[in-house]
Amino acid sequence: MAQWFRSWQGAPTDTKWLAVARRASVAPVIVSAIAWALLDYASQHDVRGSIAGFDTEGYAAWAGIEESIVTAVIAAMTEKGVIADEQWVAWDKRQPKREDSSTERVRAHRQRVTQRDTPSNEGGSATKHDVTHGNAPEKKRVDTETEADTEADETTTRAGAREVVVDTPFTVYAAFVEETTQPDFEPAPAWKSKQMGVAKRLLEQGFDADKVRRCVRYMRSQDWRTAPFDLFTVEKFIGTWEASGMPVRDEPRGSPASQRRKGQPDFSGIAEFERLMDQHEGKAP
Repeated sequence: MAQWFRSWQGAPTDTKWLAVARRASVAPVIVSAIAWALLDYASQHDVRGSIAGFDTEGYAAWAGIEESIVTAVIAAMTEKGVIADEQWVAWDKRQPKREDSSTERVRAHRQRVTQRDTPSNEGGSATKHDVTHGNAPEKKRVDTETEADTEADETTTRAGAREVVVDTPFTVYAAFVEETTQPDFEPAPAWKSKQMGVAKRLLEQGFDADKVRRCVRYMRSQDWRTAPFDLFTVEKFIGTWEASGMPVRDEPRGSPASQRRKGQPDFSGIAEFERLMDQHEGKAP
């Protein structure tokens, strides 16, 4: 049976990876990939959560990168405090030992449900109806366990064998932070809490992380917008942006495109037309 480890919400694009990437002088995607490999290795280690003995050379060969990049990222993660003494610092927090006592708990639950749902049979033989009810709780148990084992900080839900990514307030917040701040940005807890509240409202209004990211990029292309803005500003503007066709970037003020958007006529082609007509009629060289 395959073993699992839990991934926290927003793990692939965690803003910590931006700071680690900056320290290691690599792209954030490299940090994300190495972090995932380290988590997988730590899950299989005799001491769960430990990365001691991780094969940096082997992973570098598989990933098609230099081993020095892998070691630099691990060193940066250690400097950042994500790893300490070759151990994931938050491993126990992210990986509660809920499964250790689940087998006995589920077995007792199945027995109770079976006794409750199976009618007595004085003849001593179980009917087909009895057997069906006796087996039914097993599927119900699987579904219930999956739901119970899903933590609030996970971003995937399982539909059969397929995983579907679901946006959360944190992924919306992370998308905004990645587009507007420096890699080593460390927000104040109170500010982050307020931004997460706005992110939740944006999701409820149908604006997912991708839309927020594209809207922020558009807002940053507006040359007149010089003051910093936050998700409150995005919330006020994103509806207008969507109604405008979700443009990629804003045209500088005074450009023909911006003049046309304001309903002003574009005379840029008339002068060229007159020049060509004068040339045609011999009035110009």
